[in-house]
Amino acid sequence: MCETDLKKLPEFMTPYISAGFPAPDELACRDILPNLYMQLGKWKKAENTIKKCIDAKAYYPEDGSEELSYFKSYQEVANETLSYISQNPGYLQRNIYKAMGYDDDKKEQLKHFLRNSKQIEKVKYGNTNQLFYKTDENINETSINNI
Repeated sequence: MCETDLKKLPEFMTPYISAGFPAPDELACRDILPNLYMQLGKWKKAENTIKKCIDAKAYYPEDGSEELSYFKSYQEVANETLSYISQNPGYLQRNIYKAMGYDDDKKEQLKHFLRNSKQIEKVKYGNTNQLFYKTDENINETSINNI
């Protein structure tokens, strides 16, 4: 449904832009779809969705550059974290924050990524989790059912 809405977004935004009104506070294709793609590690689709929203002026009066910048930073954190987890299977979640060494915004992105990613399997271990990287096949089979 969100993908269908994305195709209609430029037409939907035209009256808002013409009247000088800001974009609606909530647009599923702008607000939800990139996050769903990011949860699944579909980075190119997430980036293309943000760019289509920028082209359709769905962030008006903003230009969408903040969203694109956030996405690129988030993707970097996610890729570095997945690389670390794949090299250290079963690494404890409580220790990953120090191991990654992020501060401020990137630390928050790491928290968000660990909380929401379907690319990571968490196995309860005491009062924390062991982290494992899921293969692409496992992500597609199990994650879509959980969204």
